[in-house]
Amino acid sequence: MRPWRCLNGFFVVTCDTNPLIVTLGMGTVFTGLIYFLSGSNTITGIDQSLSSWTFTNKWLGIPLEFYYGLALMLIIWYVTSFTPLGLRTLFVGQARDVARLSGIRVSRMRWAVSSSAG
Repeated sequence: MRPWRCLNGFFVVTCDTNPLIVTLGMGTVFTGLIYFLSGSNTITGIDQSLSSWTFTNKWLGIPLEFYYGLALMLIIWYVTSFTPLGLRTLFVGQARDVARLSGIRVSRMRWAVSSSAG
């Protein structure tokens, strides 16, 4: 896990800040830091054949990006709907007090979700 993602968890859980505001703020801070460190130069390095294969190839007339997004959506749907992790996350998101009373470690779950979603 990237260490700066733990900052999101810190601000969301410890400082009790809105996760959307923290995510947008951290994105702005790190974008500025990248521009500063790179001297406002574009950083490249992805092979042209990989990017052209990914973005120009089609399967059944539909670009491959659609299938990548579909696969990612199905994985996230399965995890959030059918695993204990997904159900706990749902409980914590809907009602923290109820989740805490049912034995879920709410602060730990919020820290993990904020850090992983970063």
